[in-house]
Order: sequence, then C-alpha cells, then structure tokens
Amino acid sequence: MNIKRIKRYINFHISKLQIYKYFVIINLFIFHFNERVHKKSFGEKNKDLVFYVIRPRGITEGILSCYLNVIQEVKYARDHNYIPVVDYQNYENQYRMSKSNKEYINSWELFFEQVSNYTLNEVYQSKNVILSGWSIKKCLQVKVNFSFEDQIKFYKELDVDISLKRELLEKANYIEKKYINDKTLGLFIRGTDYVALKPKGHYIQPTVEMLLSKVKEYIQEFQIDNIFLITEDKEIENKIKKSLNVSINVLSNNICDKYDGKDYLSSYFSKSEVIENAENYILRVILLARCKYLISSITSATLFMLSFENCMFQKSYFFDLGKY
Repeated sequence: MNIKRIKRYINFHISKLQIYKYFVIINLFIFHFNERVHKKSFGEKNKDLVFYVIRPRGITEGILSCYLNVIQEVKYARDHNYIPVVDYQNYENQYRMSKSNKEYINSWELFFEQVSNYTLNEVYQSKNVILSGWSIKKCLQVKVNFSFEDQIKFYKELDVDISLKRELLEKANYIEKKYINDKTLGLFIRGTDYVALKPKGHYIQPTVEMLLSKVKEYIQEFQIDNIFLITEDKEIENKIKKSLNVSINVLSNNICDKYDGKDYLSSYFSKSEVIENAENYILRVILLARCKYLISSITSATLFMLSFENCMFQKSYFFDLGKY
C-alpha cells in the first residue's frame, strides 16, 4: 500500500478528532505512563472493599478545575461501588505544601472536606486500591464540542455533594452580609495568563469594552448601585473602576499587577500566596453566586459556581465566545 492510498484511507475512514485522540494516547503512554488508571495493593486491610484514590492531574491545574475533576471521579467511583478518597498529599499539585520533615499535607482538605470517612493512612494499608488517571477508554470518549449549556447540565446531573471547609463557608456567610444586597451585580472576568497564554480548550474571555457595554445596560435597566467584581488582573480592575460611577467592591487578594505574559499566574507567587489566593478565589466565586444579577465570562469558576451553589439570579449573562 503506497503513501497516497494510506492518506486516502485515513481521510475517508478516520476523522481528525480520532487522529488527535490517538496521538494523545501515544503521548500519555510514553511520557505519563505512571499517571494511568491502575490497581495497587498496599497491604492486607479491608479485603472486602475497593478504594478509588483520586489524584491531581498536574501542577498547573487551578483549584476549581480540580473540583470539577474530583466530582466526576467521585461519581465514577460510586457508580462502581468503590470508596473514593482524594489524595493531594502524595502527588504533585500547585497547592502541595510540606508540613515538616518532607511530609506533605493533603492540600485538597485546605479547601474542601474529604469525600469519604476513610483516611489516606488506612487506604495505603489496604488490599484493593485503584489509582485514578488516564485510560484509553477515557481518551476515546472525550468530547471536544461540549457547549456551555451541556457542561452545566453535565455537572449538575453528577449530583455529587462535596462540602466546603467550615471555616471558608462561615467566612463567605459573614462577607455576604457586608457586600451583597438586592441591587448587587456580580461581575467576573479573567485576564493575565488566561488571555496571554490562551490555553487550548478554555473559553475565550471578553474584552473590557464588551463587559462594560453589558454592565451599563444592567445599571440602567435594574438601577444597580453596587458591583461585586472578581478579577485577578489589576489593569482590568482599574479600567472598570474608572469607567463606572457606582460602588465597586473587590475583596482584598493578591492581584497580580506585574504579569508579563510569559508563564502561568501561579509561578508569580510563593506557595503560601498560591494557597491564600485559592481560598480567596473560592470565597469570591461563592459570593458571586449569591448576587441578584450576574455578568460573567466562562471559566472553571463559572462551572463550579453553577454546580456548587443553588444560584437564583434574577437575570444573568454569560459571554460564550467559543474556545481558544
């Protein structure tokens, strides 16, 4: 079979998406073999149980993207009668922090409660353990043209309830009384690495001008007198504040005003700052969900908000501009 016939066969019988998926699988086999789904036995405990250890997917993944992955894995585990346990202690992630003597804390538990009553110590003495990760089946099932509405429906239908750490929830309830009222417009837009690096498969962010145009419509229609703004980009924050003649509240956080567009945002902060930023980010997104009105770009935070909180917006608008 000559090269032309091979190319013709591929064009007629194998889609570009299938070819892409096969390249992904080859890459995973060569460079990420240990990150595959596989079974392990660590001891003789709990011979009648199967534990499913949910591992992080890399060092650059943000906390709310981590959450969305975890609820999918919890659903998978429960559907197969496995006991899910989240392990962000023994595997690399951007929130992994040492405790002492090279021991690490389970960074998942800095933000959310564990998803079962079993400890990692007991799991890693047990007979039947499955480590989460990639699989050929997962790769072949990946959908690339998943609309925003489809994603919201997908995460809601998972019906997985994960609790926020009590301290964070209490803080969110306290701040809500201070900043949120019946005339509060929630405003969310990403900048910095999201715009500069244009991560493939992530939603395109609106320009500040697009955002302001929609905000002015809401101010006029609903007599908005208070805006609750979420952005990590100081330049965007300043533009919005200069353009609007209403009260704008921004919770104190480590906004990056010296971003140079060369790397992911987390690399500009110390480990303790990264964790503090993640806590503040979760708080702000939860408060955003409690606003009466909302104008938002689409990110993992948006999907987290709509799946985690019981949102009751009087009116909302999402900038669905496609993906990078």
